[in-house]
Amino acid sequence: MLDFMRRKAKSIYIQAIIIIIILVFVFWGVNSSQQGGPDAIATVNGQKISLRQYQQAHEQTINRYQEQFGGTLPPELLEALNLKQQVLNQIIQELVMQQGAKEAGLIVGNEEVRKVIHGMDAFREEGIFKLDRYKTLLASSKMTTADFENSVRDDLLHAKILAHLSRFGRVSGSELKDRFAFDNDQLKLEYVAFNADGFRTADPVADQELNTFFAERKQAYLTEPQVKLRYITFRNEQGLASIQVSDQEIEQYYTLNPDKFSAPEQRQARHILLRSDAKCSTGQGTLRGFIRGKRRQPWFFQQGTDGPALCRGGLCPQGRRDQRRRGDTIRPPSHQA
Repeated sequence: MLDFMRRKAKSIYIQAIIIIIILVFVFWGVNSSQQGGPDAIATVNGQKISLRQYQQAHEQTINRYQEQFGGTLPPELLEALNLKQQVLNQIIQELVMQQGAKEAGLIVGNEEVRKVIHGMDAFREEGIFKLDRYKTLLASSKMTTADFENSVRDDLLHAKILAHLSRFGRVSGSELKDRFAFDNDQLKLEYVAFNADGFRTADPVADQELNTFFAERKQAYLTEPQVKLRYITFRNEQGLASIQVSDQEIEQYYTLNPDKFSAPEQRQARHILLRSDAKCSTGQGTLRGFIRGKRRQPWFFQQGTDGPALCRGGLCPQGRRDQRRRGDTIRPPSHQA
């Protein structure tokens, strides 16, 4: 849960919770044992931490370290670990979390605790919870049923707090997709099992033989190139509103990128299609004379015709002037001339 709070530290909700906890300690704080009474080593917002509670937590922590390292822990190690302060800090943290959960309306009912304990395999025989076994195992661990049930209640409360805090976290669509793929992706494998003993030889392979084998087959052991990247993703629409572009920046960008804002020269042109059969010889002759400067402008320069019967002279197929670049090919009209 602490790791979650670190990752979500920038969330306003997490920051609010942290501020509330800080204010709790500022105004009430953790009092010393002298203010808590003879049987209390500290108080947190008026709630006492008893000496018995501390001793029990301290003993459980030592047992946990002994199981981890095996055997008795030397006093020097216990002093280096500052175990006494660690245990006290842990108890204080748990009390603060419990008080915060109470303020948020998070509680753990007796029925929830009972279901969890009855579901533990350590207290079951042939799939059925046994009360005698439950009490015997707790007694062998020097725990009362009330202490164990309170520890289970604390664990459930921590889980509820984590679930409550996780509601403030935002999960993107890509994260959901990755998680779904992680949980549901499957692979189909085909394999052959064989006994490796048949491939072992009595004579070990010398280093020189391995070096020679590798030198002759280096390419077979090459991997694909890999690159380590660090990147930041952000949504464009979230930052566009705050971006201000000056006239000087626009002019500079235009000067540095002239190709993006230039176009080739274009001319307005009108094309004429003439039928090549002998019936249109009159139109061809008229156009030929105009080109040579011997005749006036033909009638079909002012008047375009769309029909296929062009025996009167020619065709301006679109009846308008088109913008064309130098070198453009004039595509024939869809109808026949």
